Amino acid sequence: PTLGYWNIRGRGEQIRLLCKYLEIDYEEVNYEEAAPPESAKSKWDKVKDEIGLPFTNLPYWIDGEIKLVQTSAIMEYLAAKNGMVNDSYADRAFLQMIFHTVYDFRNQFIRLIFDPEYTKNRPDFIPLIPKFLERITNFMGQKPWISG
Repeated sequence: PTLGYWNIRGRGEQIRLLCKYLEIDYEEVNYEEAAPPESAKSKWDKVKDEIGLPFTNLPYWIDGEIKLVQTSAIMEYLAAKNGMVNDSYADRAFLQMIFHTVYDFRNQFIRLIFDPEYTKNRPDFIPLIPKFLERITNFMGQKPWISG
């Protein structure tokens, strides 16, 4: 299999961590983002329409005939393929709920750190962190994993 992503941790890192945990060997293709005005000539821009992906986006995962983009789709595919996903529709929906709840919080953080008003807005965000972590901790209870 092949993982394609920018040459940063970003949204590709959780896929890398899952592969490490599951002991999945894969090839990684990293793309450097070129600085303007050369950005339209980056390696990704040159190949993205030729790879045969259903949507041109990073990260991507190619596993034989399976070609996926989007972190959550790739993560679910890898988890299901490796026996980590229950067959219950309710359990799968539950995991998607948790995944997207954490992702929403992550996105709030990303917006903050790239905000030109970071210094001004940081004090409003900081109190949200312990509240969010407390909710996740209470939700998990004594389970070793979010899924049980």
